Amino acid sequence: MRRYTMQDLARTFRHLELHHPEYMFNSDVFNLRFSAVPHTSIESHLLPEKKLQQLLQSNQNDALEVKTIRLAEELSKQGNVPIESFGVTGSVLMSTHQQFSDIDLLVYGRNQSLRVKGALLRLFKDNGDIQRLRGTVLEEFIRERISLNNLNRHEAMKLYQRKWNRGEAYGTGFSVHPVKIESEVSERYGSQRYRSVGLTEVMATVRDTNDSMFMPAKYAVDNVKWLRGKQTKNVKEIVSYEGLYADIAREGETIRVRGKLEEVTVVGTGQTYQIILIGSREAMNSDSLTPL
Repeated sequence: MRRYTMQDLARTFRHLELHHPEYMFNSDVFNLRFSAVPHTSIESHLLPEKKLQQLLQSNQNDALEVKTIRLAEELSKQGNVPIESFGVTGSVLMSTHQQFSDIDLLVYGRNQSLRVKGALLRLFKDNGDIQRLRGTVLEEFIRERISLNNLNRHEAMKLYQRKWNRGEAYGTGFSVHPVKIESEVSERYGSQRYRSVGLTEVMATVRDTNDSMFMPAKYAVDNVKWLRGKQTKNVKEIVSYEGLYADIAREGETIRVRGKLEEVTVVGTGQTYQIILIGSREAMNSDSLTPL
């Protein structure tokens, strides 16, 4: 599967601006212009949980779909999580997969996600059909991270060793992505507004990791020490839209962060605080989060 770089995205944006400007959107909330499909152009809404239920009820699944069901059912059993809390995304959701494609599962809800995480960590120790990446598949993952995230081999390997949601099942690569249910989402679009301050680099202590497994991954921090770039006094969170850095730092741990400093204003109260964002176009893959 090809991974897209910031340069690829920049070329896509230029193409859309020139040929399909109706697919570009100005967000007053994020102070950004980015690609977005208008509601009037959406023909169908694919639901990951519905797709998995369709696979479970079908007797005409191909080999990859059978593996997808098998993995979901095993994680459901081992984690004591209802199968209805799972969904399938990626190429299987769109029915565009090939037999060499990966399996991409979703698990809905914080508690359910924690149970699945625990189940996977136990299964990895059993050295059975569900394992961590290894051999040529692991080498491919490491090469991608070196290329796309500007890491060296040691850094990429150290980060992968902390990942629990990537592995191999029945000879096929898989990923598991936690998703909040509606009652767990506190922020609504427009309830806060964001303004870029500039690129920065800091060291900080992780105070809370409750939202670090979701997308975006959020780490509450304190004891911020500025190393270079823009500075401020009230950094509350590290926020990553790069999945590599989700759920890899522990509470009480010191981390080194490179990213975009943003000022956040709470609509209605005018309260402001700052975050450091990983995954911005400004950083062009130079941003990172490294546990020390």
